[in-house]
Amino acid sequence: MVKYDEGFKLSVVNAYLAGEGAYASFANRFGIRRIMAIAELIWNCVRKIIS
Repeated sequence: MVKYDEGFKLSVVNAYLAGEGAYASFANRFGIRRIMAIAELIWNCVRKIIS
């Protein structure tokens, strides 16, 4: 599994929260091959925030 640095994760989450697209567009934009990796990244970050 690829590890992403915190700055990269923050960029993805901020784009998601700003409504700049959907998972598939984020995968293309950020160069991630698996769309589910985007979903996991976003929800893992959100889970950290709310816990």
